[in-house]
Amino acid sequence: MKQNTLDNKAPVTALGYNAVEDKGRRQAAKTTEMLKSEEKILTFTKRRKLQATTRDQQRNITLLAWMIRKHLDYVSRFDIHVRTGIDEIDQRVEKLFTWHSRKINIDVCKRHDRNSMMRMFEACKVIDGDCGFIKTTGGALQAIESDRIARPDDSDKMSKDMQERITTHGLILDPLGAVEKYCVVSRNESGLARNF
Repeated sequence: MKQNTLDNKAPVTALGYNAVEDKGRRQAAKTTEMLKSEEKILTFTKRRKLQATTRDQQRNITLLAWMIRKHLDYVSRFDIHVRTGIDEIDQRVEKLFTWHSRKINIDVCKRHDRNSMMRMFEACKVIDGDCGFIKTTGGALQAIESDRIARPDDSDKMSKDMQERITTHGLILDPLGAVEKYCVVSRNESGLARNF
């Protein structure tokens, strides 16, 4: 690498990466320790701390809470407009979606309609980083918060093959690394997620 000086100023590195040069003007360059899998960097405990922090900030920082609500206003409400060109089919499909979006049909607990569920789903994705739905036999949805998708406490009792396939964050992977299943854990008396 070639260095030149311009009018007695500090040497300038040509064709270099300034981000890895520590000159005190920006955050120091990271070590190769940071080149690990995200699962190794964001461990189960660190992820819980991060989720607790973001939930606390959302509760206590008014501007942040307003920003999240505005985001939810724009992305979580949907109206179905079917345009097949056949009016009778369009009306029937829209009527079916309206029927299914009722609390009694979409929420397994019968507390939230489709718009309310989608708003909570998006809020969990923004605040906690993730969320999930399980489609039940009757077609209703069961919402699952991300902290309930976790490695079970008693995973050491499972077969060795299964133990190797479950990640720290409760994902069961196939041999190629694709997610096959999710481990959903319950909550204990204090409200923290734990295994069934």
